[in-house]
Amino acid sequence: MTKKTILGKISVHIKGFGFVTPQDASLEDVFIPISKLGDAIDGDIVEISVTGRSPKGLEGEIVSIKKRNKNTLVGIVVYISKKGEVGLYAPSIGEERPILLQKDKALNLEIGDRLLMEIVSPLKDSGGFVCRFKEHLGSIDEPLKDTIVTIYDHQIRHIFPKEVEKEAADRAQRESSGKDRRDLTDLICVTIDPEDARDYDDALSLEKTPSGEYHLGVHIADVAFFVEEGSALDEEAKARANSTYFVDRVVPMLPPILCDEYCSLKENVKRYAASALMRFSKNGDLLGYEIVRSTIKSRKRFTYEEAKEVLDGKKESPHKALLHLFVELCQLLKQQRRERGSVDLSMPEIRLVMGKDGIPVGEKRIEYDITHQLVEEFMLKANEIVAIDITKKGKAGIFRVHEKPEAETLGEFFSYARLLGFTVPKNPTEADIQQLFVHAQGSPSLEQLAVRYIRSMRLAVYSKDNIGHYGLALTYYTHFTSPIRRYSDLIVHRLLFEPKYAPDIDQIATHLSEQERKSFKAEMSLLRLKKLRYLESLIKKEPRRIFSATITKVKSSGIFFDLDQIGLEGFLHVADFGREYYDYDEKQKSFVGSNTKTSFTLGTKISVEITSINLIFQECAWQLVL
Repeated sequence: MTKKTILGKISVHIKGFGFVTPQDASLEDVFIPISKLGDAIDGDIVEISVTGRSPKGLEGEIVSIKKRNKNTLVGIVVYISKKGEVGLYAPSIGEERPILLQKDKALNLEIGDRLLMEIVSPLKDSGGFVCRFKEHLGSIDEPLKDTIVTIYDHQIRHIFPKEVEKEAADRAQRESSGKDRRDLTDLICVTIDPEDARDYDDALSLEKTPSGEYHLGVHIADVAFFVEEGSALDEEAKARANSTYFVDRVVPMLPPILCDEYCSLKENVKRYAASALMRFSKNGDLLGYEIVRSTIKSRKRFTYEEAKEVLDGKKESPHKALLHLFVELCQLLKQQRRERGSVDLSMPEIRLVMGKDGIPVGEKRIEYDITHQLVEEFMLKANEIVAIDITKKGKAGIFRVHEKPEAETLGEFFSYARLLGFTVPKNPTEADIQQLFVHAQGSPSLEQLAVRYIRSMRLAVYSKDNIGHYGLALTYYTHFTSPIRRYSDLIVHRLLFEPKYAPDIDQIATHLSEQERKSFKAEMSLLRLKKLRYLESLIKKEPRRIFSATITKVKSSGIFFDLDQIGLEGFLHVADFGREYYDYDEKQKSFVGSNTKTSFTLGTKISVEITSINLIFQECAWQLVL
């Protein structure tokens, strides 16, 4: 293949390799192995040379750095030589790339100290850097510092400038004339949110007529009324792009006075909203809709758990009939969703319960029950209706798009399903995916199957070009329902109600997609560290504690598994399986013991115990319990 150079932005994975997204949107992403990364850092604008193609797609190497994404790194001290040389590990660039700190006699450092450093120069032929000390961020032995270290490491904007806070306080006092706003305070509206939610940006109302029509109202906080385009408040929200949800706190997109107070649809308080008012037939077919600015008053703040208790008859509520009516319409919309080919991936979520010392004290399994499903269905429908409305009006919208996965990737998913024991046709279609998950309901392998399917998907992104949403099987889709925590939704509200609003959608869509990925990386990075702290606390109490796990991947080098308790991924090298020899079967993706015939394959339940935990490198070593 003839080499060619491409300009693009690099995203570096926690394991060290990277992918470059070309500036030319017509080109596919290019995989960059660790050995070819040079001194590129996550988010850099780089020039690359395409060197070939592998199962991962196009491969390349870094030619030059055109623009640095950042000039600082967060590192953890891993050694201090007798001569005073200080070496560090920077999680954001990987273990293979060393950091050397410029000598500073004033510094009194210890192994495990976490530092904010300024990059001085690359370390020749290593991909690492020489850095100078900027700020001490505490020690790895201080769990309460984990979140702020992650914030610095991933450059999450977390402090609101004074002018932004002042502007937010001023705008919070703004009152509507009511001239272009419909009074819907007589509607019985309720909110349904997680127990720990502080901002409530969506409320629901539903009535059923004597003829069997459903009149659904999805009422969304009117953030656009408070945040003026081009203001300091708006520019800060745009820069942040979204709220970042850490395991122990939220870094909000908007100042608390707005997100937690004046924009939030609180119980028994009049609030300004953007309402999508939809009419459905008794079969769940959409008959018509209106999208209006409104004033509403939520009558009840339900948690998911409380709403479920009411539905199950375990708790009384004056809104019991309304909740059951929600379920009734939800089931009709879910049926339509199935009919159009959307796959139901309702899975439980494992959340850590945090202690006051920054160390998790337990885990909580949150079932994706009917209360979560009904909120999701109504939000999806509102988002779809708004996308259709903007398109009908001929406006340039910002769409939430999701491309179809490549045939090769889908083929790998189907092969994985077969290895788990599911029956899949020789030449499966997209309809077979839906049937596969229907048959998998109740199977112990359902969660593995769903996770693998999600990983086979492309990332959903924001775009001015509407190419549809593959995962939802929708032609039109946008984000309208969460303007308190997503800037994309604020844009959509302005497109709906401000005729002269004409932003550069292309530029903003790229920025929002990038910031979303950055927040996700930060959230996952902190979550992994907290999971390791939790495991460390468990084995301090019970050193020989045995954990149940499920094998998720089998390679010739060993097996990958997920802990059933908290979903942390682990790895066992084949040399650590036991005393006997194990044969690897490439076709079946399995290991079989030569003497005992013990088999390790996809979906196999195993028992493991921890031999060591290294919080600095976020590593956990395991051994099998046979």
